[in-house]
Amino acid sequence: MFRLVKTFLPRCKHHGASCTNTCVYLSIAKPRKLSPPALIMCFEQDALTLSYTLSSRGLRSEDSINFSANLVSSNSANETVYRLLKSTPTTDEIVREVYVRNRHGLMEQGNSSEFVIKKFFKQGYICYSFSLKNRSFLHFRLSNGLEQPKFFSLVLEGKYLRGCEVTYFYLDPQKQNFYGDNGGFAENYRTIDNLKTGGGLRNWVTLTYRTYRSRVLPWPYSSNCINYTDIGFETREHCYDSCLLRRSVEELNKVHYSVLISQKLNYTVTDFSDLTRKVTRQKLYDLESTCNDDCIQPNCFNVNHVPQIMSTTNSTQPITELFAPIEPEIQSRDVPFITMLDYLTYLLSSASFWLGFSPLVATFKLRSFLDNKQTNNTRDLNLLTSQKLRKYRLEAIQSNNYQNKRFNMIFDRLRSLESTLTSVMLLKNNHFIVQNKR
Repeated sequence: MFRLVKTFLPRCKHHGASCTNTCVYLSIAKPRKLSPPALIMCFEQDALTLSYTLSSRGLRSEDSINFSANLVSSNSANETVYRLLKSTPTTDEIVREVYVRNRHGLMEQGNSSEFVIKKFFKQGYICYSFSLKNRSFLHFRLSNGLEQPKFFSLVLEGKYLRGCEVTYFYLDPQKQNFYGDNGGFAENYRTIDNLKTGGGLRNWVTLTYRTYRSRVLPWPYSSNCINYTDIGFETREHCYDSCLLRRSVEELNKVHYSVLISQKLNYTVTDFSDLTRKVTRQKLYDLESTCNDDCIQPNCFNVNHVPQIMSTTNSTQPITELFAPIEPEIQSRDVPFITMLDYLTYLLSSASFWLGFSPLVATFKLRSFLDNKQTNNTRDLNLLTSQKLRKYRLEAIQSNNYQNKRFNMIFDRLRSLESTLTSVMLLKNNHFIVQNKR
């Protein structure tokens, strides 16, 4: 087992007291839990299409003789993506047998349902991605065995691959699609000696890989990375591919040749003939430049698996094996060259030394300023409160005066009415007395 070793690089270049400087160190360790990456095998589209076509209608002797001639004369420049994907083996047809390592460390025969198998078109190649479902392996202990731990073995249908002399191997992290460019690949050139079965030389490939992980810092550091999952993408490469696909369809009515295409689109793909035309070539360059500017910020976390071919041998069927890595995992991580607290301390100490500015005096002045401001606010509040009370009192007095005036008016009217009634009564009494005298 490997212990965690930190190897620091030489001192980072200091460009002044800035919070955007970063330092990088390498952490080398063997993981205790391994999740095998997705194995991607890419084949030339024309060769795979011709092999699948001949196998679907049965290989005849004249086809065997003229196979190379048919392969050279085949041209898929005017084929749509839908027809290109349809004219190649499906994910169920390409797999013949599967052997997977179980929890006890032994290899046992399984089936293709243990894998997530995807088929897609990219840069003129038909690719198949094989990823184990929810499978991880504990840290492999050293033993006296001579065999390196193996994850799985895939036996493919050779009759569908008899025209594919070159196989390209890529490894990609699980739960991610093969967008953009990969950090590394391996290629195997095989010789077909049996055209019907696909058997030949260097047909059995044994792979392993090296893993590189890197983590950088977001703004305000100079790396200025971004987490693309927050804006609806998996990675920066996914953002770039989506931009190229959308813009190429809108402006050229074609699909850019470097885009990963897993859906059956009724658009043709740009090819070499488009690059020979100056106007189309310039449009393609402009599209790439625009999409690169739209997705210019790097990923905050990157994982690269670089495949290595350990050995090749002869076999009657194409077989690919993936072994666990024998080399330690290399990790790169950005750390701040200077933290924000250290940066502020540096600024305040420089100001205190050169300008005679003391942070303690500034603290006291700030405290005094805040206290005075609070006192002024309290005084203003009291003054405002007293003014409001005075206003309310004045309004109440005015209201009382108005009410008193109304009461006085009513009382005067009542008194006048009373005097009037009294006068009338006196007049009536006098009149009655005079009548009695008569």
